[in-house]
Amino acid sequence: MGVKIGENCEFFGRLFIDIDVTRPSLISIGNNVVMTKGVTLLTHGYDWCVFRELYGESMGSAKSINIGNNVFIGQHVKLLPGSSIGDNCIIGVGSVVTKHLESNSVYAGNPAKFICTISDYYEKRKASQLEEAIYYAISIMERYKRMPVMDDFGEFFELFLERDESKFGNIQVKHQTRNKFENFMRSKPLFNGFDEFLLHVMHCQKSGS
Repeated sequence: MGVKIGENCEFFGRLFIDIDVTRPSLISIGNNVVMTKGVTLLTHGYDWCVFRELYGESMGSAKSINIGNNVFIGQHVKLLPGSSIGDNCIIGVGSVVTKHLESNSVYAGNPAKFICTISDYYEKRKASQLEEAIYYAISIMERYKRMPVMDDFGEFFELFLERDESKFGNIQVKHQTRNKFENFMRSKPLFNGFDEFLLHVMHCQKSGS
């Protein structure tokens, strides 16, 4: 319909993403944008209906929405007319974007406010990944009364997966890493295989750490 969409974009829950198609020429979405369920993009308003009743006048409105490259937009985020997002941004769940959000940043809230730089958030998430993987593994043991298997960890594989395609099993490594697959293959895992990771998990469970 005229919405400009870049390459390698993903739209999760597409039936529940509300894009204002009354003015599609005003919407531009960059490359590598991930948009999730419940996101709304508005390029106009119908608030003038109040003026119609008070003053007997009708009036239009039209403002653009521009989303940069490499942007993640969480569930139920609202982008209001005239708002924009720079490159390399993460927008938290339920945020309301009312203005331009600077590149290389994390934003959240209503209205969306700066939380931290993307590099700071990367370091925070990197530091918590192992703790969260252990927490998830223990939940599997306690909830399902079984040992975790490698396929349970489709997003934690960098921690333990041998950099050998024949050892990937059912984990969709190429899908997850996309054009950064070679970076993954050159990296080193924290553990020497999934079994060593499980031993660490059981040690943590036993020690309560």
